[in-house]
Amino acid sequence: MVQFEEKDMVRSKEKEMVERMCHPPSNPTISEPTLRRRETVWERVLGNFVNALLRVIGVAIFLLSIGLFFMAVQEPEGEKRKELGRASGLSFGTAIVIWKSVCQAEEFRRQRFQADLEAGSISNEIPLIDIES
Repeated sequence: MVQFEEKDMVRSKEKEMVERMCHPPSNPTISEPTLRRRETVWERVLGNFVNALLRVIGVAIFLLSIGLFFMAVQEPEGEKRKELGRASGLSFGTAIVIWKSVCQAEEFRRQRFQADLEAGSISNEIPLIDIES
């Protein structure tokens, strides 16, 4: 019972932290803007690269699971068929977990960007360049 209460407490604290990060208060105090800093260009590039790499790995593992499944179907009844089936299921689950984590990371970054836009700390307008000068 104590373990469930601790988990609930941790979850509520995590939700509170995410809420504070995604929806900053309208009248922040001096210390609150330092809670979250903007991503640098290199962090954004590295994040995009890692997300793309994880997507490729997830798709490769998914294709592997399909191949293992068809290998298991072609095998006659026996231990090898069971092992191929287990490996197929495990790799399919791994691919789903990787894909879901990448989607959650992208959604979190999107929410942070939207919160920064609403707070006015960044702008999505393209600055005009005076060509004549």
